[in-house]
Amino acid sequence: MNEAYIRSLSLKNFRCFTSSKLNFDSPVVLIEGANGSGKTSLLEAIHYACYMRSFRALSPRDMIQFGSESFFITTTFNEHTVSVGVLQTGATTTKRQVKVDQTSITSHKELREYCRVVTTTEDDLQLIKGGPEKRRAFIDHALFLVDAQALDIFKLYQDILDNRNALLSKQVHVDEQQLIFWTQKLWDISKIIQTTRQDLLEHIKAKALTTLKIFWPESSIAFDYLAKETNQSTLEEFLEESKANGFFEKEKRYGRTLFGAHLDDIEITIGSKKARYFSSRGQQKLLVMVLKIALVEHLLATQGQTAFLLDDFTTDFDQIVIYKLMEVCLGMRAQLIFVSPLLQGQESIFLTQKGILSLNITL
Repeated sequence: MNEAYIRSLSLKNFRCFTSSKLNFDSPVVLIEGANGSGKTSLLEAIHYACYMRSFRALSPRDMIQFGSESFFITTTFNEHTVSVGVLQTGATTTKRQVKVDQTSITSHKELREYCRVVTTTEDDLQLIKGGPEKRRAFIDHALFLVDAQALDIFKLYQDILDNRNALLSKQVHVDEQQLIFWTQKLWDISKIIQTTRQDLLEHIKAKALTTLKIFWPESSIAFDYLAKETNQSTLEEFLEESKANGFFEKEKRYGRTLFGAHLDDIEITIGSKKARYFSSRGQQKLLVMVLKIALVEHLLATQGQTAFLLDDFTTDFDQIVIYKLMEVCLGMRAQLIFVSPLLQGQESIFLTQKGILSLNITL
């Protein structure tokens, strides 16, 4: 059975909450309420406390309650308390202070060992129907959850890419030796990232395909990692072929790098058709749910306790699919915190029918 991981949440001047404290000390938490009552904001606050970023606001100042100059979030994960304070210091600037058990934290990488959540929202449909950057963001965030040091690799990659792009932006005045130097650097680190992405994708894919069989037992579904312009097995082959086919000249014309891990994609197909273009909204949402569930299962197996936050995930599903999803989610050891816009919705009915105790919060 799933376990309680997030114990409580306190908010001050966050979104519509002037001052509020909620007890989440239950394996299953169901938050119900009318639109605009603040259900999603509760999930947003927990997510922000974990990752120092919102899943719906570009700037933390957008989360400060109107008429206030700051907000505070305090979340208890088991015995650890994470406190976040954000103060608006100018029209476009904010100052943030983060503490774990009264000890200051300077990077959200340090938070990983204390709190770990996987969040699913309506915007996650972009994971299926959006551009490659959405799917890269999913697998890269998953890598961070598995190993916080992945952030250092991504930062180094970006530094190398910036240097190579700066060189290519000179176009006809490109120093060839420098180009080869940065090409080798980018090739090497791309291979590291691509390998780690593909390894993690294999774990997630295996779990996702098993779950999908519950819903689509006859369908053929595939998740394939697509590397951009790096099909050659060695750097030497890549350099030789790139010189021969004018690839480097093409990069000079464009003034930017046209190969590497920052251009890769994960192609999702149903049968022989790309899910991005040919799947229905309901199918896309189910694919998102199954991928997120697979990630949660992998984290539970490799990292330990994890909370699964679900923002109104039942929309677009019929009752049969909703109940099957509920069965799958409840079969994990993750704490479940999900919201529903309708009082006495399908989630509440299901839990009542199954005799499952949950913490019901009405806003």
